[in-house]
Amino acid sequence: MKKQLNTLIKRNSRGQFVKGSIPWTKIYGNPAVRGDNNPMKKKENKEKISKVMMANKNNLGKKLSKETRSKISLKHQGQKFSEEHTKKLSESKKKFYKEKGNIIGFQPRENHWNWQGGKSFISYPLTWTKKLRDKIRKRDNYICQICGEYGNHVHHLDYNKENCNLDNLCVLCSGCHSKIKFKKKYWHRYLCEKLLSKNSLN
Repeated sequence: MKKQLNTLIKRNSRGQFVKGSIPWTKIYGNPAVRGDNNPMKKKENKEKISKVMMANKNNLGKKLSKETRSKISLKHQGQKFSEEHTKKLSESKKKFYKEKGNIIGFQPRENHWNWQGGKSFISYPLTWTKKLRDKIRKRDNYICQICGEYGNHVHHLDYNKENCNLDNLCVLCSGCHSKIKFKKKYWHRYLCEKLLSKNSLN
């Protein structure tokens, strides 16, 4: 086990695993290194990886301005893949998950740690319209209610698709919208308190 943990943090100047290291996909498949035993959670290992990644000049000077990010976001809005391209992506994902089915994090449906009974397949109600979403975006001035950056995603505070009341909706950026899929109780409470204080000031 000690040998496995030591080989995990061996990386080259580009942050890539060197020969003899074990990739994260195999590490996470081992129950002995999950949770608190996960070496990636140790402060010293995080610092080592951070230093190696900072040494890679390709990671430096790549921060885009707020204006540039908003331009890129607006340009990509409404873009759709062709039917043929969508089919290729679907087949590629099916093949990938089939090959990785024995690794934690790639389990299908009920076997996956974050399976929630197929909630994502439930359709939105008739009240969930573009007009409603645009109204929420304009109300929040296209500003993410967590980080304050440009946002375009309309989020349900209680994670209930059927509850489309104005008080239950807010705008988030794509990064924060992905982040709040975890620790839902915390984010629900945080956003409710923030919007409540915002409304009281108005």
